[in-house]
Amino acid sequence: MRWANLPFISEREVKIIYKDGDVLDFFRPDVIVDQKVVVEYKAVDQLTESHVSQILTYLKISNLQIGLLINFGERKLQFKRFINKYFDRASLPI
Repeated sequence: MRWANLPFISEREVKIIYKDGDVLDFFRPDVIVDQKVVVEYKAVDQLTESHVSQILTYLKISNLQIGLLINFGERKLQFKRFINKYFDRASLPI
């Protein structure tokens, strides 16, 4: 990402805020790229529904548009791209 001059933040703690403004918890995505993309890295034999749920949850609560789930643990690099169907352009990202 540095070679491509893309701004990114690694393992930034993000607040999970409820509708009334109370902070419920925090999550820490592996990387956020250009305030648009959440990237989660894995090193497992096979991606599971739990991994998919994790990236979809991160997208929803961060209001970012795109998610990438990248797995280095299989014989070949595997990745999946996700689109946040709850993305709200009117709201500012984290």
